[in-house]
Amino acid sequence: MIVIPEPALAPALRILQGSGGGLVGDPNCGSQYILGRSMDACLAGAGMKISTQPRRGFMDPAERLEIASGLFPQKMLEALVLHEVARSRRYPSPISLMYFALRYPENASAQVLESAQLFAANLLHSKLRDADLPGHYEGNYLVIMPATDGPGARIAAERLLAAFRGSQITRAAELFEISISVGVSSHPGGEGISISALLSGASSALWEAQKRGPKNLVVYEEMQADAG
Repeated sequence: MIVIPEPALAPALRILQGSGGGLVGDPNCGSQYILGRSMDACLAGAGMKISTQPRRGFMDPAERLEIASGLFPQKMLEALVLHEVARSRRYPSPISLMYFALRYPENASAQVLESAQLFAANLLHSKLRDADLPGHYEGNYLVIMPATDGPGARIAAERLLAAFRGSQITRAAELFEISISVGVSSHPGGEGISISALLSGASSALWEAQKRGPKNLVVYEEMQADAG
């Protein structure tokens, strides 16, 4: 029986890597379990159990989830991408990444930055599914969308854009304007899926969306098809 410390329930830390690089355990044990749902059934299927004894070397809780925003820090998000892509490859199912950026006034005050970040967190929490995994990435925001194909990711991104409001106000009643741009990249799953290609596609799509102006959405695969 393998014992996994309770602080180590992050998928990338609790799912064992087999000698062939495959995932060992129940494919239904997804990343959503990091959000606090019971894992007993899934772990039992993989010959594992939860221990309340901490073990050295595992992530501190603050590294797994930001308490203030409820978003994953980049280090944790990278582990989740690794896990979800591996799962999508082994148990073929689509996966999408939604990458979006906020732009606010130059020399913005600390209050404006705080309000903009709170706005982004609230937008993500209110418009995403429970299964989606939002977090910080390279100074922007990245959402991992398991079991979501390109058209589904586009609908989700359009829903997020429709809820966007450019005028915001800080706690000190300071009015400011922000804009948003969104890039999406997807893969049907199975052999051939690549973390670097997914991230590169999402980044290229976001870059193109930013060039097109505020409140723009670009899907990488659609962009490639148009270019071809």
